[in-house]
Amino acid sequence: MDSLPLSRVANSQPAGIGRLVPLGAGCAWNNLGRNIVFADASLRPLAIFGDTVFPEDDEASQFDLDIHAIVEQAGTGKVAVVNHLGSVRIFDPPRSVGPGLVDGPHLEAERRLDFVDDVERVVGLGDRLVTSRPRGRRLGGVLVTEPIASARRCLDSSTAQESFGFVTALAAKSTPDGTGWVALGGEGRVRLVESDGGRLGAGRWETAVDFTCAALVASGSSLWAAGSDLGGSGVDDYDWDQLGGGGLAQLDLASGVVVSSARFGDDLAWGSGGDALVVVDGVPCGVGRYGELHALLPGAPTTVRLTDGLAPQPLGIAHAAVVGGQLVIGFNRGGYRLHTMPLRTVSHLVQGLPARRA
Repeated sequence: MDSLPLSRVANSQPAGIGRLVPLGAGCAWNNLGRNIVFADASLRPLAIFGDTVFPEDDEASQFDLDIHAIVEQAGTGKVAVVNHLGSVRIFDPPRSVGPGLVDGPHLEAERRLDFVDDVERVVGLGDRLVTSRPRGRRLGGVLVTEPIASARRCLDSSTAQESFGFVTALAAKSTPDGTGWVALGGEGRVRLVESDGGRLGAGRWETAVDFTCAALVASGSSLWAAGSDLGGSGVDDYDWDQLGGGGLAQLDLASGVVVSSARFGDDLAWGSGGDALVVVDGVPCGVGRYGELHALLPGAPTTVRLTDGLAPQPLGIAHAAVVGGQLVIGFNRGGYRLHTMPLRTVSHLVQGLPARRA
């Protein structure tokens, strides 16, 4: 489907998807260099932001609409959007279709905060953001921001978990009482840290893995970690095709014990800020360089291919998410398009594999 790259902005950005995230009962995605689309679970657009503070600057306008995170703020329904330049825009998108919807970009940000540029991994922790540190500097640990609601012009932050090294993946969960956890992925390891009141405390566990962690997905009592071959954290942002091989591990959330592990049968579409792994009915599924879908069956040593590719050429970095009852995928060099597959179809494909009965 067309991803609706409606915009007031004109620049030379190659066509592709920058981020794709579920938001409550809906979702949002970034058409690189063009806009942010807020949509319902059926991908019907509810609102579009397509503006820049750099209308006369080709490169700066690209970075302004190169989105690195779209995070729903707990308990408010508002959404924080972080771009490559370190600007944090706060939106209050509609939750249903109104009259005269979407004939062009029209949503405005409630406010804009200055933060740190070039952070590729961002998660929400209550009313705070937890982010990796600027990718170009490769500094260790994470940044934990002040509460967004109380921030004025700048979103201040403090550094935590510097001993972990450079962070390449993040996941988090928090409860209404302010407790929770944050998981950090990096070069050959995963660490889970307790959180309380928006502050990171003691480490619950740390586990070694044999890949550069690029994805952390919580599913039930497990945390799935996955990524490319070791050494991937040093690959240049635009050399994503060098991020091959690798594997995945199912970790017990409570203890960090490795429940199972496997290798990828083909290269997935990894890259800075990408999300090439989802979990469907407890089965981890990965998106390959050409848009093909792979899955790991219980007890299998390697992933298997479920579908053919979407294109004869590599599509770049994958951004995949489960939205409503469907798997949705976009690519940073695959044009302004989204690809969908019903979850029931994914499950049927998995059930039909001979390896499942081995």
